[in-house]
Amino acid sequence: MEIFISESKTRISESTLPKFKKPRKQGAVIPYMFDDKGNILIVLIKSKHGGNWGLPKGAIEKHLTNKKSAKMEALEEAGLKGKMGMKIGEYEYVKGLTERKQHVRVYPMLVKKMLKTYLESKWRIREVMPAHKAIKKLKKKQSVLVKALVLELSKQRL
Repeated sequence: MEIFISESKTRISESTLPKFKKPRKQGAVIPYMFDDKGNILIVLIKSKHGGNWGLPKGAIEKHLTNKKSAKMEALEEAGLKGKMGMKIGEYEYVKGLTERKQHVRVYPMLVKKMLKTYLESKWRIREVMPAHKAIKKLKKKQSVLVKALVLELSKQRL
């Protein structure tokens, strides 16, 4: 299953846009784990500036694949190591002051290890919470993808 969420229904080819107008490509992870009872838990982080809850995400590094860049962001922003799944979806948004469109590819990550200290641990708050609470804290585009992952994981466990 794959989902694409966009603010506009019309797609414009990137090649027709001036270089500075092309959407910036980002990779994100939905870090999840299970508690002792088998309930799905999601790891969220607070943004550095706005204080909003979100998923670890960042620019796609030129020397890495989309999936590896997303995995690297999970390590840098949230101190998470784990097993990456296949892309679950994509979404677009416009980033604050720059007003530049961002195109985000999202991958699930089964968390295997949470580091105590990591690159952005001094600037970020990280919290593990039940999936239903995480969905309520996220902006709509991210919450839709978390819901899709929870549904998929629930189907697999039946």
